[in-house]
Amino acid sequence: MLKNKFQLILISFIVGNLIPISFYLYREKIKFIFPNWQILNNLRVYRKVRRVDNINDFKWFIPSQNHNIKTKDDLDSIRIKLKDHIIDRKSYKLELIKNFYDDEFMDFENLDSLSLLKMKNINKVDAYARILTPKNPNKKLLIFHEGHTDAYFSKSALKFFNKKGYQIIILEMPLFGLNPPLSTSNGINSAHESLIKFNTKEKSFLSLFISPIVISLDYILENKSFDSISMVGISGGGWSTVLAAAADERINYSFPIAGTLPLPLRTYDFGDLEQFFPTFYNEFPYLDLYLLGSTGHKRYQMQISFSNDPCCFSGNRSLIYKEYLQKKAKTLNGSFEIFINQNAYHHSVSKKISKKIHNKILYLAN
Repeated sequence: MLKNKFQLILISFIVGNLIPISFYLYREKIKFIFPNWQILNNLRVYRKVRRVDNINDFKWFIPSQNHNIKTKDDLDSIRIKLKDHIIDRKSYKLELIKNFYDDEFMDFENLDSLSLLKMKNINKVDAYARILTPKNPNKKLLIFHEGHTDAYFSKSALKFFNKKGYQIIILEMPLFGLNPPLSTSNGINSAHESLIKFNTKEKSFLSLFISPIVISLDYILENKSFDSISMVGISGGGWSTVLAAAADERINYSFPIAGTLPLPLRTYDFGDLEQFFPTFYNEFPYLDLYLLGSTGHKRYQMQISFSNDPCCFSGNRSLIYKEYLQKKAKTLNGSFEIFINQNAYHHSVSKKISKKIHNKILYLAN
């Protein structure tokens, strides 16, 4: 017991003191390793764990100085570059399993059929997508991305959207959920950091996260048409929603939930490597990704977060760029909105949020 207590004290000391000190002392070496130092230079290290960050701590942040898109030409050229970086259709082969059985979805009252689309990757980073077809469709497609956990965690939200008549594509992040782990010579690996070895100058390793979304959308649109295409994602799925909507203009309405913040506004919530990989975000900062996801014909993005989220992106930091980005999106033929669910102490797609998203889709589609 005493030994465990001593170990806990030692770990607390290292995390609270040595790591921040080392970060400061070796900042020049870190600068050499990461040439895009201006991003890391803005990341903050706090001795005490922070769980709710307030806008008043970030008054120094100037949105106009933290992104690259200023004109319509910028928007178009950067979107083309982004697509080249993170969409890779050629590295996948498809296999469809019709009448796929999954006990968790069998009690959906408006479910007509469930299929599984297997996207086999050349590097064995395979991705699976469940396709839920409703008995009584509303002619609207919803891409639902669960992120790092299995879609069962959002069963109530999926049940809600199925009842409303949405055709639903369900995805999870590579190596997580229904997706198989990566088999290596050292065994099984489910860490996203292991995917960095697939990063090249031509294709970012982030293509392994975004390509399955685009490919599953390709597949469903081969035989069906919809009045609107929306995407909802929670946590890592919220991050996936930001990037997918930025690259693929077929996604009309996007709702990233507790998924991202611009890097300079983050404190405890850096996330996994895909969230802050310096080379990528130097070229495609988050404010630009939000603009890309919210602009174009019949396009809209609502960024959703929770005031007291126990996971990440809590507080009201997003308000610091809300007005600026709304105005900028409007000048670029787009619409951007932020909604912070006040007094919310969860990290999930609640009934309140599901209803809000559904009502917004109905309003935008009319």
